[in-house]
Amino acid sequence: MPLAARLALFAGGASLLALLLISLLARRGTPPQLLLLLSLAFGGGVAALAWTEGSRVARLFNELALTVGKLARGDFNVRFRGGRKTLESGRLVRQLEELAGNLREGVVEEELARIREKEARLLGRVRRKMMPQAFSEDPVWETGGLFLPGKRGGGDFLEYLEGENNLYLAVGSAQGAGAAAGMVMVLGKTLLREWLLRGEEPPGVLERLNAALKENLVEGACLTLTLLEARKDGGGEVTAWGLGLQAPLYFFGRGELHRIGLEGIALGLDEGKVFSRVLQPKRVRLQRGQRLVLVTPGIYANLSPSGEEYGEGRLEEALARHGPKNTLVFVDMAGAEVEDFLGGEEPDEDVVLLSVRYGG
Repeated sequence: MPLAARLALFAGGASLLALLLISLLARRGTPPQLLLLLSLAFGGGVAALAWTEGSRVARLFNELALTVGKLARGDFNVRFRGGRKTLESGRLVRQLEELAGNLREGVVEEELARIREKEARLLGRVRRKMMPQAFSEDPVWETGGLFLPGKRGGGDFLEYLEGENNLYLAVGSAQGAGAAAGMVMVLGKTLLREWLLRGEEPPGVLERLNAALKENLVEGACLTLTLLEARKDGGGEVTAWGLGLQAPLYFFGRGELHRIGLEGIALGLDEGKVFSRVLQPKRVRLQRGQRLVLVTPGIYANLSPSGEEYGEGRLEEALARHGPKNTLVFVDMAGAEVEDFLGGEEPDEDVVLLSVRYGG
């Protein structure tokens, strides 16, 4: 019942009853002194009823105020009890319970986001330590790379290996998020490195890696990859394998930048028949001063402080602008443009760039 109706019922009902009783006694000749005493008694009774009802309502709202105080101090698990005795208080309690629930969900989401960011930073430090710390100083094959871990965590990586007769360069991205993607990245990167350094041929290594990931990963998890093999005695020839990475292989030569598409499916999705059938290498012969550049798609998706996406076009302009430089300067300058675009902030997504230039 609405509070106003309750008060009107108490006060009006008591007043009407007093009026009827006094009128009846007056008709029967009751002395005026007695009527006055009765009027005072009924007035006192009405006041007492109003006081009682008002005190009960005051206690109700005092209890609500105490509970709201707990909510204001950060106790989002409070419960509003005993507040549904009037229509108004019941409506107020429902709104307060909804507010507490929304605040509770917001705090949980904020805490989860904080944990995820902490996890991503830790994973980023671990992944940074796993990246190559040095690249080839051979003037025939200049190599260099850049890795900036994103705040959201992930599984992007780069790899550089030097065998007896070959150089191997790879960039990849584990499909997943946070620690799960990191585990996929660690497993794939470790096996790829171990088997290539044993001297096994890349097609066989990739087929073995696909089978190992298919056996050990949960359904839907996979690893995308681009792998390059440069033979030290190959006269500038590079063989490239694409395995589902949604970023082209960039070729820079004669002052122009071109995109090379690579066909293949991600590692860990197929039992092996389809994977082997579409595992087709592409061979590129570089002339002196020409280079190849590998990236992972995360570099495109980073946003500036104003919310603008870095994008493929901006990256390709940077690669073409710095393409003639030696590889260490090229990587530094291309990376500096990304960092300038981010305004000094950490990238949201991983930034991976790897390049090889043929010196002849």
